Amino acid sequence: MTDTILTIIGTAIYIPFLVQLARTKWNKDQWTRQLVLVLLTLQASSLLHVPPVMYCSAVALLVALILHLVIARPTFRLTPLLICSVLYIAWFAVSLLWSANPVKGLRFIFDTGLPLIAFTILGSVFEVKQEEYTRCLRTCFQAALIFVTIGIGTWFVNCIELHMWPWQWSIMDKTFIGEWNVYRWVFRFNGGLHGYTHPSYNLLPLFAILSLAIRLRKQAQLPAWQWWFIWAGGLVLGLLSQSRMTLIYSLFIPAVYAIYMQRCAGKRWTITALVVIAGIAGTIYFYPSLERYGADANRAEIMEKAVNTIKTQPILGTGAGAMVPIEINSMPGCTHRPHNEWVADCMHAGIIAAILSLALYITAGVESIRKKRWEIGAWLVIFCIFSLLEPPLYIGKGLYLFCLICCVLSLPASSAADREACTD
Repeated sequence: MTDTILTIIGTAIYIPFLVQLARTKWNKDQWTRQLVLVLLTLQASSLLHVPPVMYCSAVALLVALILHLVIARPTFRLTPLLICSVLYIAWFAVSLLWSANPVKGLRFIFDTGLPLIAFTILGSVFEVKQEEYTRCLRTCFQAALIFVTIGIGTWFVNCIELHMWPWQWSIMDKTFIGEWNVYRWVFRFNGGLHGYTHPSYNLLPLFAILSLAIRLRKQAQLPAWQWWFIWAGGLVLGLLSQSRMTLIYSLFIPAVYAIYMQRCAGKRWTITALVVIAGIAGTIYFYPSLERYGADANRAEIMEKAVNTIKTQPILGTGAGAMVPIEINSMPGCTHRPHNEWVADCMHAGIIAAILSLALYITAGVESIRKKRWEIGAWLVIFCIFSLLEPPLYIGKGLYLFCLICCVLSLPASSAADREACTD
């Protein structure tokens, strides 16, 4: 019963989207464009919720994009991100030639390739004005506020239900409460104890919104207390769910905030130097504790077996479909997908796939620098670190979040949003 109630409460993250939808003044000449904008906001908000809603939103967005292409006939721009996305997925399609299970491979390519290419195409044909981008981001920011509030509220409910004092909750060890992992209790508002409770993927969109919102903070379009409330709430949820990646998110984002908020170049360099010195000193001082906290025998074993598998087929890999989650258990010496994006790529389609995915990451980084979207560049640093510990392009929330970021970066440099960014 508690799971059901919390799951219903969890849908409150869509309230800001519904408010934006209600306030939309539809124009008969611009309705396809408005529809795409509305569904983009829904897509971004759904990343904070359960994957089924995210997938349904993506289908609706794809239909809206097709309507916009047919009716509005916007100008198409070939972008670097679109080229990299097509090459990455095309190589997986080629790998079907030596895959032991090409049917599964086709499904894998459809599930991964279609979103990646569709979102980069959207960025290649769409243009968002500054006020529209701000409105969408504010809506997602408000959804993040609700997410944090519900998450902390769920923790209090858990403490009451489990007859625990809040200070009895373990925050530094991978522990269980009853028969469930601790993180399942924290994120049970996303579908109950059997719902989507992965802590790192649940919090990754939260910190992406927080990173993008730094720009609005600098423009004084968001209250400082709300930004810091989300940051503090994200840190608390990460500690309560024992998410090691969240510690990285939580320490990196405030440093970026402190640097980005400075309007004087001299102050930026000074704070950057202080942050680097503090980071090095902190890493040296806390290294023994961090090494112990980050130790994971299961991950180490999976990585070792994955590397051994790659050595047998380093150039071509096993082929798309032969290493999808269901079939991976049948691979000799390997019982799970490796927790690293590029190692996973090597297993699937060899070193060529790993190079192409790395090129995709680098292209996104170069675009963020070229367009002076430093807040996006900061999130990409987090995503790259995350990719060393997880294969995010193989996981729904990681993939769709990266797709949305690519979509934003693919927007034309002549748009109002990018012109303003270049003046920061």
